[in-house]
Amino acid sequence: MGQGVIWFSPEGRIVGANEVLSDRLGYSQEELCTKTIFEINPHFNLLQWRKFWKNLTSEKNLSYNTEHINSGGKIFPVSVEAKYLELDNKPYVVGFVDSLLEKSRFEDLLNFTCDLAQIGTWELDMVEGELTFSDEMFRALQMEQVEKLKKEDFQESMKNFLTPEDLSELLKNLKQCILSGKSFETELGIKLPTGFVDKKLYVRPEQNEVGDTVVLRGLLQDISGIAERTDELHFMKFCMDHAAYGIFWTNEKGEITYSNKAASQIYGYTADEFKNLQPTDITTTENYVWEEQFKLVKKHSGKELRRIHKRKNGETFPVLGINHYVAYRDQTFVCSFTKDLTRERSKAKQLILANKTIQNSNDMIVWLNADASFNFYNETFVKTCGYSEEELATKTILDIVPSTSLEKFEKGWKQLRSGKKMVVDREIVFKNGEKLPTEMTVSLVEVDGEEHTCLIFRDITAQKNKEETIKQHAREIENLNAVLLEENVSLKEEIEMEANFGNIISTDKNYKQVLRQVAQVADTDATVLVLGETGTGKELLARAVHELSDRSDMPMIKVNCGALPENLIESELFGHEKGAFTGAHAQKIGKFERADGGTIFLDEIGELPLDLQTQLLRVLQEGEIERVGGTKTITVDVRVIAATNRDLNEEVSNGKFREDLFYRLNVFPIFNIPLRERINDIPVLAKHFVEKYCKKFNKKIDEIPSKFFKTMKVYDFPGNVRELENIIERSVIISKSNVLNFNDSFLRLKSGATGSNGSKRFLTLDEAQAEHIIAALKKTRGKVSGDGGAAQLLGINNKTLSSRMLKLGIDKTDYLKR
Repeated sequence: MGQGVIWFSPEGRIVGANEVLSDRLGYSQEELCTKTIFEINPHFNLLQWRKFWKNLTSEKNLSYNTEHINSGGKIFPVSVEAKYLELDNKPYVVGFVDSLLEKSRFEDLLNFTCDLAQIGTWELDMVEGELTFSDEMFRALQMEQVEKLKKEDFQESMKNFLTPEDLSELLKNLKQCILSGKSFETELGIKLPTGFVDKKLYVRPEQNEVGDTVVLRGLLQDISGIAERTDELHFMKFCMDHAAYGIFWTNEKGEITYSNKAASQIYGYTADEFKNLQPTDITTTENYVWEEQFKLVKKHSGKELRRIHKRKNGETFPVLGINHYVAYRDQTFVCSFTKDLTRERSKAKQLILANKTIQNSNDMIVWLNADASFNFYNETFVKTCGYSEEELATKTILDIVPSTSLEKFEKGWKQLRSGKKMVVDREIVFKNGEKLPTEMTVSLVEVDGEEHTCLIFRDITAQKNKEETIKQHAREIENLNAVLLEENVSLKEEIEMEANFGNIISTDKNYKQVLRQVAQVADTDATVLVLGETGTGKELLARAVHELSDRSDMPMIKVNCGALPENLIESELFGHEKGAFTGAHAQKIGKFERADGGTIFLDEIGELPLDLQTQLLRVLQEGEIERVGGTKTITVDVRVIAATNRDLNEEVSNGKFREDLFYRLNVFPIFNIPLRERINDIPVLAKHFVEKYCKKFNKKIDEIPSKFFKTMKVYDFPGNVRELENIIERSVIISKSNVLNFNDSFLRLKSGATGSNGSKRFLTLDEAQAEHIIAALKKTRGKVSGDGGAAQLLGINNKTLSSRMLKLGIDKTDYLKR
C-alpha cells in the first residue's frame, strides 16, 4: 500500500496524514485530523506521550515497533520512524509508518525454468527485492547479463522499455496480482534500440500460508508475427465495441452471441447478460416469433424499422433498427444495429424549454457580434433597459455599458479566445438615465463557424447593500473574534486540565489557577510546598504533581510527620542498621531510600522536630542520607513535596522551624484554597460524594434538595472538603428515600455567613445582588413587574429583572411566606 505519513503536535493531536495512512486506519484525512495519538495507538497514554516527546526532542530520530487500531477496532502491527521537526518555530513530530503485515514474507525460492524457444523467464523475490532473469530474458530485452538485478533499478529502466500508458497499466495489473494472488497475462509493445517489438507477458504469483505474495514468476514471449496477423481483427472488433449504435448478433436459434458497449448502455444489460437473452426479451411487439422474423430479415436485409423496445428496468423507448442477414461458413446470423430515439424525440421539446428558460430568466442575457452589436437579447434585458427591439437594433453594448470602450471590447474578445471566462462588475445605463450595478459574466462561443460572446448581467444591488452593512459591522466582528480567541485559549486550558486532573473534581475558576500551578511545576524536579487549611485536599495536589512528572513510573512515598513518635521519625525517614538501638533486630530501609528515583510526600512538615529538620536540610541540599547507627553515606535521588496547614513564617519567627529549611522547601509554594473560596464546586462535589456513599451503603439517592445547596452556599466550612464529605456521608446514612435527608445540626456553625475567625464573611457580587433583589421582592410582596413592582423599585427593565432572577436561582420560596 506504500508508506503512511502522519504529523503530531506536542499535545499528541494529529495535524496531518497522507491518504495511505488514513485509508489503512479506515478514516478520511479530515476525520483523522480530529483524532489524537491515544485514539489510534492503544499503548500510549498522556504520561507515556510526554516521555516519548522528551526523548524525541533530545534524539531527533526514534525508530520503534508498535500497534495501531483502525476505525473498526482491529489492531495491527506497524513499524514507525519518528522525526522531530520545527516549522515556523513550531515543533512537530512526523512519523513514517509501515505495516508489518505487508512486509511479512517467507524465503522459499524455487527454481522456475523454461526451455521453450524464444521465451524469457524471470523471477522476483518480493522479500529481498531481487530480480532474476534467464539468458533468453536478457537477450529479449537486449540487456547486458548480470547475476542479480535490484527491483528498484529495473523499475526505473522499465520507463525506457514501455510507453507511459503501457507502464501505468502494467503496474496496475501487477499490484492487483500481488494483492489477489491471481495470475494474469497482457500484451506489451517493447521499445528496443532496433525498434518496437510485440511481447506477451505471463505473471504467476506465489503466496505463503497467510495469503501474502512472496514471489512473482513469469514468461516474456515474442508474438511479433502473431500480432501482425491479428492487428486488423483487433481493430475491427474495437470499432464494433465502441460504435455509437447498439450492435448485437443473433443466430438462427434466437441466441444473442455478441453485443457491444453501446447496446449495454442502451438496454442496461451487461455483455454476459445479453448471452442469456433472446430478441423477445427486448421487444414489445406482440406475438413476436423469432423464426418468422429471421425469415423476413433474410428476405429484406438492411431495411430500416421503427420499433418500441424495453430496457432491463422495464422502461420502454423508441428505436430505429437496421437488421442485416449474414451467412458465415455454415452458420447464419442477424446483425442488428439499433439507435435510441428517446433523446431525438425530446430534443425539440428541450429547445423550447431552453428558450423559455432564457427568456424568463431573472438575469439579463445578451449575445454580441464581433463589432459589439446585439445578436440576441432576452425579454428581461429589453424590459429592464427600457429600449424597444427596434432601438436596440441601432445600438451596441457600448451604449448600455458606457464604462467599456471599443478598444477594451476588442481586447477582451481576444482574451476570451484563450478559453477563459471573465466575471466583472459593471454599471448598465437605462434609457431614462438610471444606473444599475450588475455582475457581468462574459464567455465566447463558436456557432456554425462564427464567434459570439454571451453576456449575463445579474443585479447586485442587494449584494452592494450587504457589503456596505458588512463594512459597518467589520469592526464589531474583529472585536468578537478577539474575545472568541481569548475564550478559545481558556477552553483549551480547561480541556487540558480536565485530562490531567481526572482525580480532582472542580469546575470553579478560582481553583483552576491552583491546578495550573501544579501543571507548571510537575515537569521540573523543584521542591514543592503545598499550603492550606485542614481538609482542602493537599495530598491530592501532591499526587497530581507526582503523576504528571517524569517520576510517575516510580513510587510516591507518603510520610505523616505529625503521626510518628518523635523517637521513631529519624528511623522512619532514613532507616537504621541492625543493632543501632534497643529493638533494632534487623536492618531497615528508610522512606527516603524507598523513594529513590521517585517522590517523597512529607505531610504536616510543620510538626517535624528541629533536630530532624537539620538532617532533612542536608538531604535537600546534598542528596545524601545516613542510616541510624550507620557510617556509610547513601546517595538518593528524591523529589520532595511537603505540605502543612501551619503558618511557617510564624513558626520561623517563634523559633519552631528552621529558616534555611523553610526557604529550601518554599521553592514553589502552592496555596490550596479553602472550600468557601470555591463555592461553585459544592454542587459537583456533593453529587460525587452522594454517589460514593450510596454505593458504599447500597442506597439509591437521585435528588438533592435545594435547601441543601442554599445552606451550603453560605456556610463557612471550617473543615473544607473533608467536612463536606462527612456531612454527605451522615446525610446518606439517615436518608430513607431517593431524596437526600439533610440536617442543619450536622453543621459546626449555625450562621453560614460567619467566618472561622467570627467575623462577617464578605459577600460576592452575585450574593449581594441576589440579597438585594430578594429584599425588593419581599417589599413588593412578590410583584415583579408593573406599577409598584420590584423592577420599578430597583429601576431596571422587567425582562432584565426576570433574567437576573433566573441566573441567580431566585424563586418564590426565597421571598414569599408559606
